[in-house]
Amino acid sequence: MNKCYTTTMKYQAIIFDKDGTVLDFNAFWISVSKGVVNDLIKKFNVNISNKTFLTAIGVFDETSDPNGVLCKGTYEEIAEIFYNILVNNGVKTTFKEINEFTLLSFNDNAKNGEIKGTCENIDEVFLKLKSLNVIIALITTDNYFITEKCLKGLKIFEYFDYIYTDDGLVAPKPSADAGLNLMEKTGLTKDKILMVGDTVTDATFAKNAGFDYIGVAKTKENIDLIKPFAKTVLKDVSYLYNELVKGEEKC
Repeated sequence: MNKCYTTTMKYQAIIFDKDGTVLDFNAFWISVSKGVVNDLIKKFNVNISNKTFLTAIGVFDETSDPNGVLCKGTYEEIAEIFYNILVNNGVKTTFKEINEFTLLSFNDNAKNGEIKGTCENIDEVFLKLKSLNVIIALITTDNYFITEKCLKGLKIFEYFDYIYTDDGLVAPKPSADAGLNLMEKTGLTKDKILMVGDTVTDATFAKNAGFDYIGVAKTKENIDLIKPFAKTVLKDVSYLYNELVKGEEKC
């Protein structure tokens, strides 16, 4: 006897975070950040170890702190940390100079980052999700230049209907601004939109916007951080399709 299935698909739009959710965070950002710090030390000719700058933004050797500013902050917040370290070590500069340098250096060092998905064949994962006829959006505190580079490198850029970056047009997460803008553009109500991310910032954004939140995490530390806020926590986004499509078997 043949079997057929009816789905109980609830959502009409899915919002993804980028770093740590679709892009392997450490593979890309640790080498990029090390390049930025080396540029900073060279530019100002300071006798400050690169470890001082890196640990201040949450980078420890080849790992990162999920609560660190590199993981959940903005370029401006990173620049503020760099600025304070420099000034406290007697460097004459301005926050404006450091802020501009930080953004330019991250863009320049993006070529050093490994663009790797958080799961195997992530392009096929998004192709399958797109078959559900849902709107797919991305909200990140990264800038558009690096965001586009990474999504194209992962071969998933074409699947995103809306992309929100740290461009000054909407407030960054955890503000609900981007989510409210998405509702306005699509006409969807908050109960029809799902947020998928790997940090408490993503969870807080979802709460502020009134969206359901599904977390993705592999380590116990990350699972423990986001589990209290999530409907469920998946190992990675490859498990999302089955989570969304709950089939009712009928003969």
